[in-house]
Amino acid sequence: MNNRKETLKVLLAVKEELPAARFVCVAADYAVDDDKITWAVCHRFTEMIADRLQGEYTVDSWLRKYHGIDTVNYTPDVKLDYRQRWVDAMIKEFSS
Repeated sequence: MNNRKETLKVLLAVKEELPAARFVCVAADYAVDDDKITWAVCHRFTEMIADRLQGEYTVDSWLRKYHGIDTVNYTPDVKLDYRQRWVDAMIKEFSS
């Protein structure tokens, strides 16, 4: 992302969209559809998320590979809760 302010704006939009989207990058797409962010900003954001996932496609595979946490038996709500806490942590990171 280009700057902290832009990243924070995206994260706040993602937080609003996440319950319906269920995935962080899908929530960013929803934010584009709702005219909260542009496609260019969405693309930069999803690249940042991809960097944080260290080559893994989903947070589930990242948790499994880097932390030994198998989420296969987690309910969708438990997975969503984790993603919401991750977004909250990034909002805190980019707010400081």
